[in-house]
Amino acid sequence: MKKLKKALICAAACVTACSFTALTACTENKPNTGLSSDVTVSQKLSASELDAQISRFNSQSASSFTVSGEVNLTRMGEEAVDIAFATISAKANLEGGNADIALAINSLFFGDEESPNHDFEYTPSTQAEGEAEAGGEEGTGEGTETGTEEGGEEGGEVEAPEMMEMSVFIRDWVAFYPNTDEAVDGVFNYKSLADSLNGSGMTIDEVVSQLTGGFVQDNATLLKIANTTDSIVVDEAEHTVTFNINKMVYGLYDYIKQIANNITETTTVSGLLKCSAVKYYLETFLGDMTGEQLFETVMGVIAGGGTGGEIGGTNTPFAADIAEENPLAAIMPNQGEKAYDYIMRMLDSQEFATITGAETPIGATKIVEMIGEDAAQALDIIKGTVAMVEQTKMITETSLTIPQMPGMAPAMAGTSISDMKLVYTFDEQDVLQSVGINGKVGMTVEGTAAEMEVSLTVAFAAEAITGFENIGSYTVNVYDETESTMIVKTVNEILGKTTKQ
Repeated sequence: MKKLKKALICAAACVTACSFTALTACTENKPNTGLSSDVTVSQKLSASELDAQISRFNSQSASSFTVSGEVNLTRMGEEAVDIAFATISAKANLEGGNADIALAINSLFFGDEESPNHDFEYTPSTQAEGEAEAGGEEGTGEGTETGTEEGGEEGGEVEAPEMMEMSVFIRDWVAFYPNTDEAVDGVFNYKSLADSLNGSGMTIDEVVSQLTGGFVQDNATLLKIANTTDSIVVDEAEHTVTFNINKMVYGLYDYIKQIANNITETTTVSGLLKCSAVKYYLETFLGDMTGEQLFETVMGVIAGGGTGGEIGGTNTPFAADIAEENPLAAIMPNQGEKAYDYIMRMLDSQEFATITGAETPIGATKIVEMIGEDAAQALDIIKGTVAMVEQTKMITETSLTIPQMPGMAPAMAGTSISDMKLVYTFDEQDVLQSVGINGKVGMTVEGTAAEMEVSLTVAFAAEAITGFENIGSYTVNVYDETESTMIVKTVNEILGKTTKQ
């Protein structure tokens, strides 16, 4: 779930990130610092109203969730059709590590019948014979290809390509997935998710904790962004909070356009980052992080790819006092200092500049100098980029279109995302019931312009799910290091269990 939310946040913020990279930062509060005019955000909800919405997520918790979603092809060229392009159905418990995931993907993704990717199909149903009496409540785990569908509002019947189906199972944090080389025999490969996390130094419990613990912060960020882009609708009667993703992206772009058009030849990095709008968004993404937490996290990554311990914790080597003679002593955060304030202080610090190898404070560097052109040409590049986005209508209130770029797959060029909405539904006690996303995607399929409708719903429950598919006797490929060969075991043998799972 966290990945889904993160992806949506990144989608809404992608224009900001790309533009910040191109511009190398943003403005300044006062015109005499280099920006011709400050850019401020306009907020729809008052501070108290916004806090009230954020508080709805504070006590959210769930033991399990289900996922249902589909992508339907609704138009090919000038012809209206009704063809399933992809579907997903899943159920999972956050504790215990059990999940059933069923995927079906249209063969248009894989080419014609001669494509080697057709080995994607598999049929585990033969292994499940005799287990039906102890089977799950949902699904059978079978993975046979479906027949064709009929649809189309114009031009008569339209034959739908076959759906390539597969199931993935997670048991005790071990993922079992079809072996594509032997898929027709229903042979699985497996991977221990717990072992996969060892390299990161994290445990399953820590991952689950971060997935659930980051929920409030993620949604607080979305609320704060939507509140400045007039892209949030709160319906108290229906107990829903809706984010208009396209309108949110457009609103962010509009602020970026204003900022870019107010940059002058003397605007510095620090000046840009002090712009009211930029400061608002930076503080929004940083959340409640302090300078100490930011410092420990960065130092942990530099020291060895870790995070310097749990963010906000004190059980890290960087929380201890640093000797005065240590160069890092000059750039230590102040106690209780906010992350944004710490960043700004470091950008204006000569000590920080010296440590990073710069001759002068980074914050004093002019934006046009960082682009590497003369001032007039640099300003033309900044403003020209914004004008190009405006002229090509890459970003509008209802759509986001991906332009053709070098090396891009032909199907991706011109892909558009439109009318995308994220809907949170609560019950009367303000307990979150579900999160849904729906919208339209336009792209090129087999050389023809196509339009698809996307819908995905994640529903939460306080109770644990039971009735997962019985896969205990399914066969699994296991590499025997002693014999340097592949052997076959059952799921039960892998899990060390004698009962059916």
